[in-house]
Amino acid sequence: MTQREGLTKIGYAVLGVLTAAGAWGVLSVFRHGHALANTTQHVPWGLWVALYIFFLGMSTGAYLLSSLVYVFRVKRFEAAGPMALLQALGCLMLGGFLIIMDLGHPLRIYKVLLSMNPTSVMGWMGLLYNFYIVIVVAQLWLAVRPQADLTPEGRQRDARRLKRLGIAGLPVTILVSGGVGVLFAVAKARPNWFSGLFPIIFLISALASGGALLTFLMARGSRQPEDKKRVLVRDLAMLTIGVLCFDWLLFLSEVLVTFYGNIPHEVIGWRLTLFGPYWWVFWFVQLGLGTLVPIGILLTPRLRASSRWLGA
Repeated sequence: MTQREGLTKIGYAVLGVLTAAGAWGVLSVFRHGHALANTTQHVPWGLWVALYIFFLGMSTGAYLLSSLVYVFRVKRFEAAGPMALLQALGCLMLGGFLIIMDLGHPLRIYKVLLSMNPTSVMGWMGLLYNFYIVIVVAQLWLAVRPQADLTPEGRQRDARRLKRLGIAGLPVTILVSGGVGVLFAVAKARPNWFSGLFPIIFLISALASGGALLTFLMARGSRQPEDKKRVLVRDLAMLTIGVLCFDWLLFLSEVLVTFYGNIPHEVIGWRLTLFGPYWWVFWFVQLGLGTLVPIGILLTPRLRASSRWLGA
């Protein structure tokens, strides 16, 4: 047995153990409900909702980036198009599964569509979610199916179909991502969310997180020659950092205006975020590890020349 084969077997063994643990966790949730997530009547949204937001953001962000390839024909990102669609579908499936886990009666999820309230943001989200799934699956099939057997006319036809689906998918994706922001923004009891800027922040954050994961996946999984891969990963990293900086601009606008207005019930939430018991999460994880470290890597010539560092 070679070393590679041994590592592969170890990897499969670890994956099997994790899968078994995950299956046990799923069964436990169906059996015991929300008690396992430590949610209460006063804190009804916990781990499942947070993870749903995380994966949905990486899905919609990746899909929006794929539109650079299939709608706007940006050649420099062409090699990342299929991976972006695959990421969009994979993260979408994970996000959907996790939000189903959050439901008290998951088997009744179909009622969101069959008993839809036209004034409900949640109802429209369920409808758009299904449109989004269909569009992503159709585009992914066209993007990854073998092209060698197609005639030049067939390839052009596929390209046109990809563009049409991409154009149709853009507003759906924006509404899916921004719609989740609306769900939070209309929670009047949460002053830090109750803002017309919140849906936009969700959309920009989705682009940042989706771009980050896509950069990592291309750095690790692209089969292009090393020089071409390095250029692609660098361009993706620069785009992601640019979006991330714009995300921070929106965040600072929100925080500075709130503190300047000095309305107590508005300020208290940001004080807890910046200086409360979990102050270190904001300053060291979000600002430090999540922002300053990536910018530092991109600004350091030696690290910027490595696709591995850019992926990291």
